[in-house]
Amino acid sequence: AQPSVKASQGGTLPMTRFVRAMKVRAAAAGLTEAVNLAFANDEQHRKTRVPTDAVRLANPISEERNVMRTSLLPGLAANLLRAQRHQVESCTLFELARTFAPTNDVLPEETRRFAFILWGARAGWVGDTGSLDFYDGKGFLEAVLKPLTRLSAETVVDGSLAAKHPFLHPRRSAAVELGGERVGLLGEL
Repeated sequence: AQPSVKASQGGTLPMTRFVRAMKVRAAAAGLTEAVNLAFANDEQHRKTRVPTDAVRLANPISEERNVMRTSLLPGLAANLLRAQRHQVESCTLFELARTFAPTNDVLPEETRRFAFILWGARAGWVGDTGSLDFYDGKGFLEAVLKPLTRLSAETVVDGSLAAKHPFLHPRRSAAVELGGERVGLLGEL
């Protein structure tokens, strides 16, 4: 028998509805959802050149999972490498999850992030279609964000991005703005 559960009086929280809608839009655009552990290690952070100032676990599962992730990139990069080892021709993955930053408080700062990674051959109907590139990323971004926000994502070239975010290619990256507000990054690793 199913347990009886009362619906909440306020209904589903707006953030929960937005997260669900974003996942549906990402899947509809052709991205596959990746689900990675929130635990990582310093080596993963260092290899992917993301912030290494991480929340350390007092009692880690293993030394391979001794810190909380500071970015979604290490997990997505590991997924991509696994796909390449299995000779997958193309990989279009996304993750919508939390990252963690240390604070002076007992609890870390949790931030919900959306990230996607593309690699390999572009899907096409006929003939050779080339490799996925920056413009495919821009298209996926637009396909996810526009239906949810009714705003077009603008990419703005900013020469200082690679210095602030060393995982980005110095000349093949851009800031993403939505309604005049900077909301993210898009670029080649």
